[in-house]
Amino acid sequence: MRFLPLTLLPLLVVACTDQDPVAPDTAPLFSVAGPHKQPISGETGISSVGAPAYIHDTPSGICHYWDYAWGFWYDGDLVGEVVFHENQNRRCDGTGHLVGRGPFSGEVTWNERTGTISGMWTANCKPVEGILSCGGTMNARGSGGLEGVHFHIEWGPSLLTELPFKYTGTAHY
Repeated sequence: MRFLPLTLLPLLVVACTDQDPVAPDTAPLFSVAGPHKQPISGETGISSVGAPAYIHDTPSGICHYWDYAWGFWYDGDLVGEVVFHENQNRRCDGTGHLVGRGPFSGEVTWNERTGTISGMWTANCKPVEGILSCGGTMNARGSGGLEGVHFHIEWGPSLLTELPFKYTGTAHY
């Protein structure tokens, strides 16, 4: 018992040091998808923009948007339409960083198989000479004709004026 405080001291030191925040790892467990993987790539662009379901402005000038629906088309190894339900945070005056995340789903064709993909995505946009430069990741599981396929997709960073965006990633099956 008398050595217990000495054992806890290193844990206390680590817990109390300044550390940068780290985004959670939202990568799916690819081992359940199967032993095969294939690189994927193509382009994606905006096909529709909805309105946020709810907007909250804070006294400090940060706007939070919930369930902001964006439709995107995909061409290349993935072909089809995907709808992103964005939860977004940024300065209300439109300056500074924009951080977005949320669920997505849509029907796509990959490798001559058509089905639904759904999952979570994250994006980080930074201003570059007054224009946002965005990049992000998507992690999806397939269903229907894409049952058992997992997708990891990365896009950007690209200026918003450079649509369509290029995407690359991996299909695990």
